[in-house]
Amino acid sequence: MLKNYGVFSLVWMLPLALVQGAVRVAMFLLARRFEDAFQVVAAWGWNLTHLPGTIRRRVRAQSVRRVRDHRIRQFMAPSWIRLGRWSRRAFDALRPVADHDDESPVPLPGARLRRIVGSHPVASAWTIATVIALIAYRHLGGDSPLVGGALARFPSAPSGFFGELVSGIRHTGLGGTAPASPALGILGVGSVITFGSPLLLQKTLLLVLPAAAGVTAYRGLRSLGVERVPGVLAASCYALSAAVLWGVSEGRLPELIFLAALPWVATRLSEAFGPFNARPVRWVVGTGLGLAVVGSFFPGMALAAAVVIGVSALIVPKGGGRARGALRVLAAAAVAAALAAPVIVAVVRSGATGLADAVGTTRFGDLLRLSLGPAPGAWRPGFFLPLAAALGLAFVSGAYRVAAGRAVLAGVAAVYLAWAAAAGWLPSSLANPVAYVGVAALSFTTLVALGLDSLASGVARTSFGYRQVGSGLMIALVSFGLVAQSVQAMQGSWAVGGPERLPPAYQVIGSGSPPAYRVLWVGRRVGGALPAPGGLPDGRVDVGPASVRFAVTSRDGASALDVGRAASGPGYDRLRAVLTEVLSGATRHGGALLAPFGIRYVVAAPDDLPFDALQAFSDQVDLDVVAAGGLVIFQDPKAASLAAAIPDPAWARAAASGGWSAAAEPSKPGGTALAGATQDLHGGALAGPAMVLVSQQFAPGWRLVPAGGGPDILPREAFGWAVSFPRVRDLTGYQVRYGGQVARTRLLVLLALLWLAALWVTRRPARNV
Repeated sequence: MLKNYGVFSLVWMLPLALVQGAVRVAMFLLARRFEDAFQVVAAWGWNLTHLPGTIRRRVRAQSVRRVRDHRIRQFMAPSWIRLGRWSRRAFDALRPVADHDDESPVPLPGARLRRIVGSHPVASAWTIATVIALIAYRHLGGDSPLVGGALARFPSAPSGFFGELVSGIRHTGLGGTAPASPALGILGVGSVITFGSPLLLQKTLLLVLPAAAGVTAYRGLRSLGVERVPGVLAASCYALSAAVLWGVSEGRLPELIFLAALPWVATRLSEAFGPFNARPVRWVVGTGLGLAVVGSFFPGMALAAAVVIGVSALIVPKGGGRARGALRVLAAAAVAAALAAPVIVAVVRSGATGLADAVGTTRFGDLLRLSLGPAPGAWRPGFFLPLAAALGLAFVSGAYRVAAGRAVLAGVAAVYLAWAAAAGWLPSSLANPVAYVGVAALSFTTLVALGLDSLASGVARTSFGYRQVGSGLMIALVSFGLVAQSVQAMQGSWAVGGPERLPPAYQVIGSGSPPAYRVLWVGRRVGGALPAPGGLPDGRVDVGPASVRFAVTSRDGASALDVGRAASGPGYDRLRAVLTEVLSGATRHGGALLAPFGIRYVVAAPDDLPFDALQAFSDQVDLDVVAAGGLVIFQDPKAASLAAAIPDPAWARAAASGGWSAAAEPSKPGGTALAGATQDLHGGALAGPAMVLVSQQFAPGWRLVPAGGGPDILPREAFGWAVSFPRVRDLTGYQVRYGGQVARTRLLVLLALLWLAALWVTRRPARNV
């Protein structure tokens, strides 16, 4: 076509051929005919790479041709003939047609449909899933950004991710020098792929990850030897489980990435203790790379992996070994730790509390049906999955005894660990109900698949009996659960959505004028996300009945730049101490104690704040109640700017002594706010003495550089956590900037080289194919 047809024919034939090729690739992918899809793409790729040679041959052919294009098309089958043939085939597939040669009855349409579904279960599942998704996500489409739930705010451009990744300081929360997670680099690349729109990437991930969870679950079950139909049914149970639907409803992208990757991770870690046929180096590097990617988004993956490793080491199949498996897992963990070094550093600095997730419910029944909070699919019919798993266990054949034993042990242990974590019985570093519920969901799914596969193979070989009854019960229970969860999902009652998901009272907070300030979000000790857009809590403060969970954000709410990064450091320790004083009633000047943090508003949901905590905030003489329906809001009129020159000597004395006393009544900080970015601030002339306060967690790399020359001024710690330059005077202008960027840049270059090396090892073709 490219060589022989004329230009006018190519104008309409080439686009048509491109569309036809794209449709063929899509159909091949839906039918899981990946090799055929690859051949179509490879054919187009061959044409592109050999285009210069084709053009040369075209020039020669067109110079000697004598026949017009319409003469050639006379010998081609018209398109209406092919369309008629395809339509007749589709119609005949569902309509019983009499066979003149054979008088045997033709199957009815229902039987033919069941035969088609049984022959192509994956394609059928994709078709049904597409219909469900179109109905369930009808409110999430469009061009408006998603807000609500625990959805973190994405930057407006990919440069936001890359800038935070390479930055030497932290621009979110209380600042500091905690390195950003490598996940920001992945999100930045994904934003570039989605036409430079991080908001489109955010929406795509939220809508696609549940399907990805079903795909990885299916592939993991197939690796166990499960047939296609049981695998599809069980994987659908996993994708429609209460945990996955809760992740979609709350906009929990890191948790959804964890749930989507968990089947792959569990398969890789389990096979380390079994008969090992893979190339050791490639397996270690590939497993470590996968753990690093998932752990960069969700550090709690380490807890889920620990459960899987422990169960796999206890139940070892024939031909496996505990010692060799442990060595392989340790090697993979070392690779993952090297690739995700910034996350490991943040977890260690936080005392391993970075692995925790302050979400969940203390009701055992909710956790047993994999419910982590109010969301579609969290209702009582969600019990279908553990019930089907228990029923499937009763019929598992001997060939699956190792996989079933591991699934039972992991599922039971995970449910009780999630219960203990939500109730506060585990150490804070191990309290992550999401990680444990994910393991339980995968374990229940595995038992369902093993039971269905065992029943399908046993029914065909035996006469009517308990296997036939069990098969009917299993199919009825799984079908009921899938239909019920699909109906819940199709209602579209997600916590995330358009701008209407934000409380109207939030306009009081979000409409504040410069300079920038912070917002403190509080709620009862046990619970999920804070009111939108407060996001996930940074920690907890235990003060008896007044205990709360809290988060510190900018006025725009939680930021996706904090993905995989724990809230830790002296600033957060000091904030916990201040909240303890306020909630315990030890002070009535909470506004003064919160002022150095730049916190202008304290916000809570009316039904999420304990009465004792509400009373404690109301008793503060320097916190003003703001009238706003839908939220409880206290304003701190004495809050300092995030970077300012403060001439009041009382502030300088309080900063040097570690903070205001409980009975202090300081005045407003006054002074002038600094302009510019966080790491490069600019101030005007200073005649009299003043303290330059930067509300960032202290780091020795900060410097104050006078505009007229002279030596740099070194920082001092203020209020026990912040950065200050006391007694600054007689300056025509100055800059405040962070000078520790060189060391961070060198570490990032080394980290990038490690990632490239890992990708090269895992993608390198085998020598003995």
